Amino acid sequence: MNAKERVQKALKFQSTDAIPYYLMRRPEVDEKLQEYLGVKDVNREIGSSLYLLQVPILPKDTDTDFDFLGSASEKNSIDSNKTYMDEFGVGYEVTERGGACPRFHPLAETPSLKNFKLPNPLIEKRFEKMQKQIDKNKDLFILAVKYCGLFERAWFLRGMENLLIDFYENPNFVNDLLDQLLEYNLAIVKELLHFNIDGIMLGDDWGTQTNLVMSPQIWRQFIKPRVAKLYAEIKAAGLPVFIHSCGNIMQIIPDLIEIGVDVINPVQVIAMDPEEIKKKYGNKICLFGAVSTQRTFPYGTPEDVKREVKQRIKTLGKGGGYILAPDQELQMDVPIENIIAFIEAARKQ
Repeated sequence: MNAKERVQKALKFQSTDAIPYYLMRRPEVDEKLQEYLGVKDVNREIGSSLYLLQVPILPKDTDTDFDFLGSASEKNSIDSNKTYMDEFGVGYEVTERGGACPRFHPLAETPSLKNFKLPNPLIEKRFEKMQKQIDKNKDLFILAVKYCGLFERAWFLRGMENLLIDFYENPNFVNDLLDQLLEYNLAIVKELLHFNIDGIMLGDDWGTQTNLVMSPQIWRQFIKPRVAKLYAEIKAAGLPVFIHSCGNIMQIIPDLIEIGVDVINPVQVIAMDPEEIKKKYGNKICLFGAVSTQRTFPYGTPEDVKREVKQRIKTLGKGGGYILAPDQELQMDVPIENIIAFIEAARKQ
């Protein structure tokens, strides 16, 4: 059984000879692993079951090669004292730990789309490297990943506090904005379906570490019917739907199952109990993640990491429906010994 087959069988709730796994990590961590392991392709070296094909969000000036999110290859060009702007006009402040946080919201002043236009979703630069990446990794499960979907992109544009108030005070504006973002994302999904991929993961963070960012009723009114259309497009092509949402989304898991979600990621342990999800919905939805990056990876010992990996395999992997992974991207505060412990435990099943 090869890597791709393991994932495919897991998604069908079938037992496999080993639980499929993937190491979610920041570009800076990937660089550290490249040096430690003496390889360029960490994913292949550690025996990953998946390849994540990222859909890039482009900088404002799409003629440049600058990656505003801070790719490892271009990190020397990033000035932490400057704000970088993406193609939507959202300004990001580069953090000391890598990555970027949205600080400038182009729709912050007024709830109006009168003078605002979304970027071109089908610009060639967004997709030009994908076929080469697929060809290089076609023996793995190719998961196309599109982050920052509807809610997340809406608050990047408007500001979090403004958007949450808009749900109640300016619902027509929110509906117009989300409808435009839906069409933007649908165009990207349809383009991805022209490639030989095995699944699509759409990212849109709806949770805090204790609950949803918004009420379940607001989510069902504004978000659910629109993401359902995105998921239906993927399902119609015969592909599984993965969703990425940080935080506690327990209240809407039945809704996600209803509208066709096959896999939830990253199953953030500090926010939700993965074993409770497995017990309640284990034959209806697959889990991808669930090894703590807030506790075990940064603060545990290598033995702690191995113990948690073994526990997840035992409880979540039974009867399929599980992809082993950290419950968020590994950050630079994780000791290399703990990362190696995860890899060893995953490989020695």
